[in-house]
Amino acid sequence: MKIAYLEINSWVGISFNAEHIYGKLHIDGETIELERKISKEEADILNRKDAASLGESFFNLKEGDYTIRYNDESELVKDAIKNAIERDVDVLIEGCPVYVEPQKVLYSKTFSMFDANEIFNKFDRLSWDKENEEEEKNFLSKKWFKLTKINS
Repeated sequence: MKIAYLEINSWVGISFNAEHIYGKLHIDGETIELERKISKEEADILNRKDAASLGESFFNLKEGDYTIRYNDESELVKDAIKNAIERDVDVLIEGCPVYVEPQKVLYSKTFSMFDANEIFNKFDRLSWDKENEEEEKNFLSKKWFKLTKINS
């Protein structure tokens, strides 16, 4: 089974004036930085913003140029799914391959995304500091990995 992981990053809330999110796909040891084409209007806005923060238009973007800056998560996820399908990926997960816990499934052609994400959502609502929930966390993790057949 070919699995891709979408890593989402942002400086929003960390860096002054940050407003974009960024994404990378990790597939079979390869990292692909997601990018998208921009319109003339968006190029003008980004050029003004860059000029205000850098003292000049650093990129001098124009219509049809590519940028790694995404305006919202849904736009980024849509692009990630499109890229994953083009690369014949069976499963796209938002997260990291080293996590040993349920993660959000964005695309799957091998199992029910609904079922996997229902388990993920239950797991995600549990607290990390309550020992009495440890058994439930372990149960949900095993259930998620059995369903998805990831790491099996």
